[in-house]
Amino acid sequence: MDCSAEEPVRVTRDQDAIYIRRLNPGGPVRATAREDHLVWWAACHPDLAGQDPGSLTDKARELGYSTLLIESQEVLRLPGG
Repeated sequence: MDCSAEEPVRVTRDQDAIYIRRLNPGGPVRATAREDHLVWWAACHPDLAGQDPGSLTDKARELGYSTLLIESQEVLRLPGG
């Protein structure tokens, strides 16, 4: 997890790969990234845990997030995966 305003990230893994998801806190939340946003907000700003991430645009800006970052995912395959 990276809570920085420059490159907010959530990292997960399964038996086949490591997934690095670059997020845009306060920006539009795609259905496929909703869980990432919920977990990221809960970990980085526990006082906002459980709130709809799509409704946190103003709060994100107050906290220094641009809300204009491009979201992406990088997949690192594990050996044998």
